[in-house]
Amino acid sequence: MKHKLFLVLLFLVLFFSLANDLFCASEKYKSQLQMVSARLASLGGTVPTILGDINGSFINPATMGDIESTNFAYSYQNIMGSFVYTQVNSCFQYNDITWGVSYGGDMLFSIPETSYENSRIRAIDTYAAGFSLLKGTMAKTFYDIWGINTLSVGANAKLYKQEIKTEYRYGYGLDVGGIFSFNLEDSVLEKMHLGVSLVDIYAKMNDWNGISTNDKLSGYGLWGVKFDFFEETLSLFLQRAIDGYYVPFFSRYLGDVSLGVEYISPADLYL
Repeated sequence: MKHKLFLVLLFLVLFFSLANDLFCASEKYKSQLQMVSARLASLGGTVPTILGDINGSFINPATMGDIESTNFAYSYQNIMGSFVYTQVNSCFQYNDITWGVSYGGDMLFSIPETSYENSRIRAIDTYAAGFSLLKGTMAKTFYDIWGINTLSVGANAKLYKQEIKTEYRYGYGLDVGGIFSFNLEDSVLEKMHLGVSLVDIYAKMNDWNGISTNDKLSGYGLWGVKFDFFEETLSLFLQRAIDGYYVPFFSRYLGDVSLGVEYISPADLYL
C-alpha cells in the first residue's frame, strides 16, 4: 500500500508541475471556479476532494459519483450588492451512474457607463456583465480497483453564455476529474483522498457580433488532498486555489494553495 501511495503522489506532482506550465499558464480568471457553495468556500474554494456533495461538481465532476439518491441544492452569494454568484444543482442515479444538471452564474451588476463630453467624463447609466453556464454531469464510482479502495470519475459538458450590457455570445466546454480514496487502516488517520480535475480541458467561445476572435478559454488544472481523522469526524484539506497562499518553490510548479479544516459532530453538524 505504501508503494502505491508513493506512486500516486509522484504522479500527481509530475502531472501538475507540467499542467501548470503548459495547460494553465495564461489563466488569470476562471468564472466557473467562483461557483461554489458556502461549505466549499469556507474550506478553500476550489476543493476537488469532497465526495457526495452535489455543490462541488463545478470544481470536480467526480464528486457526484458517490451520490446514490436524488439531490437538489441551491446556493446564492452576494458581495457588496454587486458581485452575485448563483448555483442550482440536481442529480439522480440510473444504471449505477449519477446524472446531473446544473446552472451557475457569475455576474457583476451596477457597472458605471460613462461618456466623454465637453472635456468631462459623465456617468450616464449602469449595466451588468458576466458569465452563466448550463452543464450536464455524468459520474461513477468504482470500488477496490487497481489497489484503490474507491475511485470516482466524472465529466461535465457545458454551454456558456457571456454577456456585457446588451451584447452576448455563447460557447461550450468540457471538464473531467477523478477522486482516489485509500483506507489507511490507522486508528487516528483513517483515509486519504486525492482529487484532480481539469476545468475547460477544451472550451471555445463564439464570435462577438460576427467578428471572428477564435477565442478559446484557457484550461485550469486543480489538485487536492484530504485526510480523514478519528472515524472521519475531522478532515484536513490542502488544495490548489485561485486566491491562495504563495509557497516559495512549491507554488511555482503546483500553484498557490489553501487549507481547510472540517469537523462533523455526532449530530451531523458541519463546522
